[in-house]
Amino acid sequence: EAVQEVDLLPQIDGYVKEIKFKEGDVVKAGQTLYVIDDERYLAVANQRKADLAAAEAEARRAVRYYERMQKADERGITQLERDNAEAAAEKAKAAVLQAKANLVVAEYDLKKTTVIAPISGQIGKSSAHVGDYVAPSKGALAKIVQIDPIRVSFPLTDRAYIAWRQEQRSGSAKSFRMRLILPDGSDYDREGAWDFDDNQMSRETASIMMRLKFPNPERLLIPNSYVTLLTDFQDPPKFPSVPQQA
Repeated sequence: EAVQEVDLLPQIDGYVKEIKFKEGDVVKAGQTLYVIDDERYLAVANQRKADLAAAEAEARRAVRYYERMQKADERGITQLERDNAEAAAEKAKAAVLQAKANLVVAEYDLKKTTVIAPISGQIGKSSAHVGDYVAPSKGALAKIVQIDPIRVSFPLTDRAYIAWRQEQRSGSAKSFRMRLILPDGSDYDREGAWDFDDNQMSRETASIMMRLKFPNPERLLIPNSYVTLLTDFQDPPKFPSVPQQA
């Protein structure tokens, strides 16, 4: 089983401008995979910057006007005029906050024109090509599957699981060596380690899934394939042996 797998979904819509990987490649987290045409999103971001600048200018003007109204002789202006000036200043400040929020959204959309790998792993077939129109509703662009390390899962009967847990609780649990035989019958030259066990038993089989983690730099272990698991003690007990001829 893959430790992680991710479907690459575009978060904005547009035309694919570049594809920066080869199908089947091992990609690194943070690597750029797709570039979506950003002309429209860049224009929107620039417009939002201009809106923010205009809102800030209007806010400064409104605040200065309100400050002058406060300092003015009370006999020259009415309370209503002061209230209106204060309301205009507050409204202008709110417009600045709104313009900042709009700019954040526009810059976020612009950032998402570059699709990066969220995890390291092997990338599969691309469903989009240069020039294709993509959108979140059109589905995933590709899938990344983490293959190093990789998990091997196997069922353990309820009795064996309880016995194992009892040994752990008593402190007498022995350390096991986990090895694999590949589908072609050859030995896998790397040992695994316990990763985790599931949180419930299967009602149908009265067993629980145990998971081991194996290093897989050569990609010999493939998700959804079957292997043979061999377990024995790291330090097996020693006994006298008698030759068969005797």
